[in-house]
Amino acid sequence: MDSIRGLPLLSGPPPHSEDSEYCRKCNKEFNRLFNKGKRCNHCGYQYCSSCCNHSALMPRIGVYNGFDPVDVCSYCIEVLKVTAMGRASLRAMPLAHLKAYLSAYGLRGPSHAVEKEDYVRAVLDARQSNGCLPRANEDYYRRHSIPQPTGERPKGFLARMAESFSDFVDSLPQPDLSNHAPPPPPVPPRHTAPRPPPRATPSRSQAPPAPPPRPQATPGPSSSRPTPQQPQSNPPHQYDPPPPPPSQKPTPQAPPIDELLAMKSEDISALSIGVLKATLQHHHVRIPQDALEKRDLVDRVVTLVEDARAEKEREARARAAEEEAELEAQRQALEEIERKKKAAAQKDDIGASEGQASQNEAPAGVPKATAHAAAKLERDGLCVICQDEDANIAIVDCGHLCLCLNCSELVMQSSRECPLCRTRIVTSQRLLRIFKT
Repeated sequence: MDSIRGLPLLSGPPPHSEDSEYCRKCNKEFNRLFNKGKRCNHCGYQYCSSCCNHSALMPRIGVYNGFDPVDVCSYCIEVLKVTAMGRASLRAMPLAHLKAYLSAYGLRGPSHAVEKEDYVRAVLDARQSNGCLPRANEDYYRRHSIPQPTGERPKGFLARMAESFSDFVDSLPQPDLSNHAPPPPPVPPRHTAPRPPPRATPSRSQAPPAPPPRPQATPGPSSSRPTPQQPQSNPPHQYDPPPPPPSQKPTPQAPPIDELLAMKSEDISALSIGVLKATLQHHHVRIPQDALEKRDLVDRVVTLVEDARAEKEREARARAAEEEAELEAQRQALEEIERKKKAAAQKDDIGASEGQASQNEAPAGVPKATAHAAAKLERDGLCVICQDEDANIAIVDCGHLCLCLNCSELVMQSSRECPLCRTRIVTSQRLLRIFKT
């Protein structure tokens, strides 16, 4: 029983269908030696051994209880697995697969579905007490959901050999007959005049008559050499332009952080799932594997916005503290200058007072720099590159929390290395957003 554990269940044998000579899926021809046909025990159609190599459990008919493993095709095993799944496995499936399953068996889906849980509940409610679907839905699947066989049948071994041999012959180089001279024209027949009968010689001393001259054949139009006929050039084959590529949906873009800060929680919930995922990926926020609902993504984006808003407030407070410290340092410097001037005016020696004033001008700027450095030291955990923003991006490979969001984008566009240990950053997914509490 260990070998058949986890197999889907069948409600019973399928109705009898007509025998076929070809596989319904790959259209291969059946034969008794190499490719015998198998009948699927769910849809009832015949397939080859390659297309019907899955198993399911068929209840025994008779006095013996139990199940026997039987063959099912590649079409039916996919829907049978869904029928055998529990609630947790159905929740992990894509929503499109659940809709396709309901459509394949003719099941009525939820009319006003909002969450994936509605489709999961519809799949579970359609099952009977034995874990299978009703007979009417299985008959609907056999009539409408099994794909029809294609019209083209695969060629046999001999046909493929003959086609490859003909392709080989066509690929051989052909002799070039264009440089050869045309054959000579036929010689016209010579017309010979009939020889006249010999005359009687009157005497032996008389010379015999000279033979008549041969008439030369007058060259007529038929005796002229025929010019070789030039082959007519066929117009070049005009190829049809390639079809335009199918239009792809544009990738959703993440809205800027300023726009997210101006949104409320209701506005963030109204964003699409693609925009929510793009926002989390842009800010290097890890999306958990168990995030199956939209509200999980919304909660992550709301947390990101709240952290960004708190960071803005911290920056505003730090900036205000720095400005206040600078104003206080300037006020103290002015008081120190006024005190030095009053002390110098009380002295009688003008030269000594001027030298004393020149010596006291140098430490006048010290409180400003000291206050500015003290305000900087209060903000620990800054980005090691810009030294302005808080370091909230960690590198997964080395564990250094040393970058802000803007500097991490600059690093990924240039060196792709950790600024502290020079560890290579392969992809932007190796950067992780850290939320400070």
